[in-house]
Amino acid sequence: MAIQSKFDYKTHYNTVFQRFIKENHCPLLDFRKRAFEHFEQHGFPNKRVEDWRFTSCYEIAEKPFLCPKDSTTLTKKEIEPFLFENIDTIQLVLINGHYRPELSTQIDEQNISISSISKLCEAHDTRLEKIGTLVSAEENVFAALNASFFRDGFFIEVKQNAKIDKPIHIINIDADKDENSHNAVRHFISVAKNAELKIVESYHSHNSAPDALINVACELEVADGANVEYISIQQADETHHCFTNINANVAENGQLITNLLDFGSKLVRHTQNIVLDGANAHAKSCGTYIGHQRRQIDHYLYMDHAVGECSSEQLFRGVLTDKAKAVFRGRVVVRPDSQNTDASQSSKALLLSDDAQSHNLPQLEIYADDVRCSHGATVGELDKSSLFYLQSRGISEERAKQILTVAFAEEVVDHITIEPVRQKVYALIDQNLSKDLS
Repeated sequence: MAIQSKFDYKTHYNTVFQRFIKENHCPLLDFRKRAFEHFEQHGFPNKRVEDWRFTSCYEIAEKPFLCPKDSTTLTKKEIEPFLFENIDTIQLVLINGHYRPELSTQIDEQNISISSISKLCEAHDTRLEKIGTLVSAEENVFAALNASFFRDGFFIEVKQNAKIDKPIHIINIDADKDENSHNAVRHFISVAKNAELKIVESYHSHNSAPDALINVACELEVADGANVEYISIQQADETHHCFTNINANVAENGQLITNLLDFGSKLVRHTQNIVLDGANAHAKSCGTYIGHQRRQIDHYLYMDHAVGECSSEQLFRGVLTDKAKAVFRGRVVVRPDSQNTDASQSSKALLLSDDAQSHNLPQLEIYADDVRCSHGATVGELDKSSLFYLQSRGISEERAKQILTVAFAEEVVDHITIEPVRQKVYALIDQNLSKDLS
């Protein structure tokens, strides 16, 4: 059930793909061809497809997206606004989907290996065989497009028992001056037994033309006893579209925390698949979003309790005003014999206008007996009794609304363990809400 568009997007993408594979000789050619075949077979989904019934891809299907040029450069001063204050990070910069080593940190740590995907392709490195093992090209149409067209990203490996003290900060900047740029990036991150790693990936625009498509796939391998925190902060231009596929496998005693924070782009869709594959594995999926005008923010989450003795949490908060819209579809599956499972879901949206919409669709599929599973989803306005209480203490109505809205939005942000990053997110929330509440 593909979109029937006046613009023949399949022919357009076929032309772009044939040119792309001629220009980019790579051992991943068969992987790319299979991915593109999937795209050609399925096309962009219309609203009759269940997972897309609240989301229209029609505008994307009407645009002739192209691979961005590799010629754009920025100075260190120009990327300063995208950095965090008061923290030393391993800085990895991508501009228009291409690695920029001159703007990135030179790695001198022995316990971590970071390679650009483009360099691995040039060397025909055998590690590339892992690409696509966690984010399949057949997963959805944007995963297929990512697999077809990504040029760069990072292959990160952390050694056994290593604790990487500096967070990795991947800075993904769209600076293409041409309209309809398709910025496709892919990462594979492997954290070995009992190792620890914190990653922040941020998305930005710098004097870029409108209507870019940001398309990211991230594969996370969390080994026995490993501890990983992955934070995504999306601040792209509000004419852009942003799609991510973040998939992970968490082994015995492993822990994964993800936090998805959205403050930009007109259409955002996060797809996340996490498999808990060993006893005492734990995963926590968090998210905070602020939508105004006609922005749309979607979260499609799949938590697979493949074995027993595991726990998971899904915790999302959003604030919507004007004609903004959000979709939360959180699915938790507890497999047969996955006893002693503990899973919870909580999604709450605060609507600040009559035209804002939120669709909360929590799903629990339980095939075991000894489990503790819960879900909660609410959509509503500010609590009137709390508002009255603050006003009775001499606080103006406008200020009381701001206090309650900020507190609501910041509830999930407290789960970020990196203090300077948490403070930056607090500032982004205040900045966005002060604009919406003024």
